[in-house]
Amino acid sequence: SVYSAGSDGVFAAQATTVGGATPHGADFGAWGEDLYIVLGAGTATRRRTLDGATTAMDPDNWSEIDTPISNTVPSAEFCETHGGYLFVGATTETAVTYDDRIRWSHPGRPDSFREDDFLDMTEGGGRITGLLSFGDHLLIFKSTCIFALYGYDDGSWQRVKISDHLGCPSVTAITRSQGAAYFYSTFNRGGVYIYDGESAPRYISEQIS
Repeated sequence: SVYSAGSDGVFAAQATTVGGATPHGADFGAWGEDLYIVLGAGTATRRRTLDGATTAMDPDNWSEIDTPISNTVPSAEFCETHGGYLFVGATTETAVTYDDRIRWSHPGRPDSFREDDFLDMTEGGGRITGLLSFGDHLLIFKSTCIFALYGYDDGSWQRVKISDHLGCPSVTAITRSQGAAYFYSTFNRGGVYIYDGESAPRYISEQIS
């Protein structure tokens, strides 16, 4: 279940918001005073507002930027806000699952999506396991590699491979500080790595092991 608490600190389960993403249950993307919650394959994304109202999004109601249709977010395993867009990863579209697909919303409109705005990240094998906004790029973690997406619209996106052997098993093994991203990889018996945006990820858990 997905739980929320108000200013009283008392948590309660959200009856209509049940996580089905594998293996993490749900993923979250904050946009202003709204929170988008993706819940896995075939489950409608939810938007929760500051007053506690929760709305189910239409998963496949595509529209053009000049005629946006609101309340649309594809069903997905992952979501992240970055550069004025809401990105979703590992989508399910008309009952077909795309484990290596990312989609982005209309600019400045997190609840409107265009049918042609997607990238299939098939390089490197594996499946998408998490998205993380970091500086001027979006990190796309797969089980066997990592990519960075640079740019500001569908005419300028550039994919750069950060690692062709390090991956991450789950979005729950990814986090960031102000100046770095940290993640756990199962490569070479497993360990924690740091990525600062300037150089390749480096292993930092020698002392722990």
